[in-house]
Amino acid sequence: MDRLTPNPEEVSDLRAVDEKELADWIASESSSFSPWFRLFYRLRFLSEWWSNVDHIENHPVDMSIVRMN
Repeated sequence: MDRLTPNPEEVSDLRAVDEKELADWIASESSSFSPWFRLFYRLRFLSEWWSNVDHIENHPVDMSIVRMN
């Protein structure tokens, strides 16, 4: 996380979490997340990423734009 440089006007906190920690956090403090992130999470985009993270080099970068509404 040392290389991350978020815009302070957009991000107030950074935290490294695993999949269960994120699920618990969103369930207990949903307002801590932006609406777009909650939608991204609800549509399970992160679950797919997490299930492949150990072998991410085997998956091509997907530059698709996904309509999420």
